[in-house]
This record gives sequence, structure tokens and C-alpha cells, in this order.
Amino acid sequence: MKRLIKLSFIVFALAGVFAGTASAGGYDDASCNPKVGKYGYEECYLPPGRAGSSYSFRLNTHGGCPPFTFRVADGEIAPGLGVSSGGSYGIISGTPQVAGTYRFNIQYTSKTPTCLGDEIDRYFNITILAPKLAVQTSLLKPAITGTPYSQPLTTNSTAPVTWAVTAGSLPAGLTLAQNGVIAGTATTLGASTFTVTATGDGQTDTKQLTIQVVAPLKLTAKAPKGAEVGIQFNATVTATGGIGPYAWTIGTLPPGLAFDSATGILTGLPTAAGSFPVKVSVSDPGTGTATEVDLTLKVAAPLAISTRTLKSASVAHAYALKLKATGGVRAFKWTLKGKLPKGLKLDRKAGALVGTPESAGKVRLTFSVRDALGAVSTKRLVLTVRG
Repeated sequence: MKRLIKLSFIVFALAGVFAGTASAGGYDDASCNPKVGKYGYEECYLPPGRAGSSYSFRLNTHGGCPPFTFRVADGEIAPGLGVSSGGSYGIISGTPQVAGTYRFNIQYTSKTPTCLGDEIDRYFNITILAPKLAVQTSLLKPAITGTPYSQPLTTNSTAPVTWAVTAGSLPAGLTLAQNGVIAGTATTLGASTFTVTATGDGQTDTKQLTIQVVAPLKLTAKAPKGAEVGIQFNATVTATGGIGPYAWTIGTLPPGLAFDSATGILTGLPTAAGSFPVKVSVSDPGTGTATEVDLTLKVAAPLAISTRTLKSASVAHAYALKLKATGGVRAFKWTLKGKLPKGLKLDRKAGALVGTPESAGKVRLTFSVRDALGAVSTKRLVLTVRG
């Protein structure tokens, strides 16, 4: 019996020794700013964080039996933040997303069998400030000379912000208002680089920006005097102004013609005569502008001499005959192969035989007519002069 009592005393003594190695745990007040909260007991006030910026704070502890497990047991921690274990200490970390004041209870427990079940609680308070002021505008739309311009600048702040140009200068004719709107009418072509500063909520941020000033978008069509069936046709539609590259659209073309949007050239061999209205449009994605021009393409029928016979002439009598041609593009130029009777001549511009023949006879003549596009028609005719 005495031996049993002695053994029991040893067991209890050893238990006391091992229990004594696990001192009472708790949060280390030096790691935060403890003060009595509105509920009448001491709470920890953490350094403030800022929405959108990374945050990390170490929760030091003393005593107990590490490693510990940490969790939010009550209240609401700022969205984007979380708590984790570093073994003998806790870590609040993350990137808070929403500004505001948050109160929450963090509890840590031991995983060690000696201290299993021990729970240490403390309430923490943290203020998340509004995000760091940042100018969000990075690109400005181009300005067009002679056209009213308006471009608002933006930040990530919901609080009022004032703006100013603090380096460089805006294009001539444009100004920056304190509310962050660049407005006016640009007058000078070219690029202007400048720095803007936004100030609000006790913060500032700057951004270097550039405005390109360009000429208005314009279409110019350069075409030959006309078009003719079977004759090569070339016309150029030129876009100027804006930024480019341009986007083209074109209406229905005369049969045989095609439009190359890369070069702005309208080309081909027309296959049908007629008058064809064609709308050419161009847009400039860089400025968001567009313009158009209405063209009327007149395609003439092939050039052909239509005079079938020459009326007879009489010696010593005035003679006049106008040669006729159909199709083609004016002006015409007439030529002749063969020798006219003495006293007659060919008016090359009018295509007329005029004069007073002096001798009788019959001659075979070859007439040719050339039009403004270089087309040629030829016909052989006979002229009789009676005595």
C-alpha cells in the first residue's frame, strides 16, 4: 500500500512539472495599439490600410503552446484581408478592397496536446482608407482643327478632385478646367505632350499625356474627263486628314470597274455605257470621323464614225459637210488619208469638209477620228465632184 501511494505521488508530481511548462498565453500588446473600446474592454487598433494596396501585420503572442491556429471568430474583417498562422504568431495580410472601419475577433488555439483546447481571443479594429489616388486616363482622343473638342480626365477616386497642367502645354486653343475636362477648338496641327496633376482627399497623382491635333478628314476624287467602253479607266480617290489607316466603302460600280481600298484607285475596262452614280465613303477609326463624296461616272459607248456616205459636190459651188461620230469622249480630232479635190479642205476640229471644188472627179478618202481618251475610229468614204 505504501508503495502504491508513493508511485501515485510521483505521477502527480510529473504531471505538475509538464503542466508548468505551458505558461498562460495571450496577445502581445506591444504588437498593436491597445485601448478600451466602446464596449468597455481593451481592444487592439491596427495601423490603417488602403484599399487596393497590399497590407500585412504580425500578431505577436506570448506563452501558450505553439504552433497556433488563427481564425476570425466574430465580426467582419475587411474584404480582401485574411488571417493565417506563422507558428507562434498570426499574420493579417492581403489587399483590402473596400474602404471603411472594421471590427473583428481573432481567436487562436493550440494544437499541442498539453495545451489542447486553450483559446485566446481579442477584438481588433482597422480602418481601410480610400484607394491611393491614381489618374486613370492614359490615352486622349485626337483633336481636329476647327472642330470643338471635349475630353474628361478620370481618377479612381469618388471624392472631388481638382486638376491642373503642371508641365508642358496643351495644344493651342485647348484648356484644362479644374473639373478635369479638356475643351476648346484646336488651331494648330501637331502633337502636344504635357503633365496633369490631380489633387483630392489629401493626395496627388500625375500623368503625362499627349494630344495629337490633325486636319479634318477630306475626300478628293481625281478622274479623267470621262470613261468609254473598252478603254482602260483609272481614277484616284484620295483621303487626307485624320490619322488613318482609313476604312473605305463604295457603292455599285459600272460593270468592269473595281476599287482598290489600299490605294484608293478605281480601275478597269468598262463594259457597259451609261451614267452611274457612285457613293464613296471613308472613315477614320483614329478620330471617329467619316466623310463621303458622290461621283457620277459617265461611260460613253465606243467611238464610231456614223457618216455612211458623202454627198456629191459640184465644181464652182460652195460645199460643206459635217462628219458625224457616235460614242467616245469629246473633244474629237479628225484626220484624213487621201487627197481632197482642189478647193476643199478638212476642218480637223469640227470634222467638216468645206470649200469650193475646182475640178470634177471621184476620190476615195479614209477618215479617222480620235477622242479625248485616245480611242480611234476609221471609215473609208467616196467623194464625187460633178462638173
